[in-house]
Amino acid sequence: MTSILVEAPVEEAWAAVTDAAALSAWFGADVEIDPAPLGRATFRFPDGSVRFAIVEEVDPPRRLAWRWWPAHQRHAATRVALELEPVAEETRVTVVESAA
Repeated sequence: MTSILVEAPVEEAWAAVTDAAALSAWFGADVEIDPAPLGRATFRFPDGSVRFAIVEEVDPPRRLAWRWWPAHQRHAATRVALELEPVAEETRVTVVESAA
């Protein structure tokens, strides 16, 4: 679990975590995402690795979660949840990755 404090209200932080360009910058990967339940996502990293994902949970503006796995299945799938919590005029974003 990792948390960061973002200097933006929760609505702006939510817009960023559901936007492909913003996620691309954050993950350091080329990201395509449909941030809807059962939406698909693809993360292409600079080292050539690729992860595919299916969005499992969308609870605006509090939680976005997906299950992802490597394209070549050498590793098991994991679940990633982005949890957003308003803190005054800022937002705490917590990333939790767990076994699928």
